[in-house]
Amino acid sequence: MLLASAVVWVQALVWPLIFVLLVLPFAVTKRGRRFVGLVGQRVTKLSAFGISFELTPAAAQETQQALESTFAELRPRVNRECDGKVRKYEIEQRFSTVAQAACDAARSAGRTASQFRATLYVEDPLIIGQLIQLLDYYPEPEGPRGRTLSIRFGLVGLAWRSGEMYVVGQVPTNEPMSLIEGWGMSRKEAEHAGEGRPSFLGLPIKVDGYALAIFYADSVDQDAFGRNATDQRATYIRRSIQQAIEATKLDAELASAMREVKMNTPNVAF
Repeated sequence: MLLASAVVWVQALVWPLIFVLLVLPFAVTKRGRRFVGLVGQRVTKLSAFGISFELTPAAAQETQQALESTFAELRPRVNRECDGKVRKYEIEQRFSTVAQAACDAARSAGRTASQFRATLYVEDPLIIGQLIQLLDYYPEPEGPRGRTLSIRFGLVGLAWRSGEMYVVGQVPTNEPMSLIEGWGMSRKEAEHAGEGRPSFLGLPIKVDGYALAIFYADSVDQDAFGRNATDQRATYIRRSIQQAIEATKLDAELASAMREVKMNTPNVAF
């Protein structure tokens, strides 16, 4: 009897504490407090096993707008945090050495790799289930870093989920269903996949057996990194990348950088 009463008492204390911890990251900004206030108004039941919400269409629209405003404010904050840790741990310099090693290997393996470019994708510190482009492209900064992708999208998502290297020598644009089913693309995305850049490489950078980041590269040349991940050309390029990662300690320094980023940013799942 005493044990059962103790369990009920502990549950009564723990859930309010958990709720506070869930909303606290959002309460640090004006828009975040607005969002918490809207959600708080719609909590209709608080129990030991969860929170239930009751949203009218108008309330749902208002809450969606608050969410969009909150994340519009949080995203630049997260990007600034990432940029700061990239500078602190010299990630861009280390990555440049690795990327150049990949480029040199691609060009010395018997084919060209015209307009080679490479970048890093890491787990999005803000949204669970997303990856974020941590760095500008090497060697030319094409497009802003900070682009996000679902872990279920494209070659980068495949490499992340599987923990294995993926190489595509020629995007099968004549088989859009293979891209829709295998790469998580919409039909429109599949129709435009590989335009101008038909060959791709995605190599997981692992720490303790788990993917920490994806080294991504592409080229305007067909088979720039090999026909697939198992051919001799791709194997040689992978070995060159891994040796450069070890020499520059990119994996260890990147792990430290992302650990600090996650400590200083909220992490949300939907």
